Amino acid sequence: MGLGGFFRGLVDLNFAGRDIIKKQIEAYFKERSLDPNQAQHVHLARAWLSRQAFWGDDINSSEERTHAFTVTLQCACVAHPACAEAFGLFILHQERPDIVDQYPEFSARFKQIMKPVLEAEESGTLRRLYCKFNPTMKEDDMEMIEGLLGK
Repeated sequence: MGLGGFFRGLVDLNFAGRDIIKKQIEAYFKERSLDPNQAQHVHLARAWLSRQAFWGDDINSSEERTHAFTVTLQCACVAHPACAEAFGLFILHQERPDIVDQYPEFSARFKQIMKPVLEAEESGTLRRLYCKFNPTMKEDDMEMIEGLLGK
């Protein structure tokens, strides 16, 4: 976002919200372009880590890596490329709830995208959904998130 976009984002919260989402989608696709054979969950976790690094967090610990996979797990259960939009909407909800409160279309879209994931959690089929969209997930990474997926 250029200087004009920066100032517009200060006064136009809808624009700011869309820009936050757009930046997360871009981060996901950048990670995907760097390592296209990885599972989408890895791309989402790396995009989240890049966001945390931007805010000055230390992203090199195994705890932070585990946290990145935990935070992005639900978005990883959404089909590509909607998983990137879900991630952007998630970040918007986390960082700017004031925007989400003023513009309920952001929440409506997030609920629409995440509906199959929430249904899978309720029915106990989250693992199946996760594996469908992350078939190339490496075994050591799967072990890390095993407890989050249930049976």
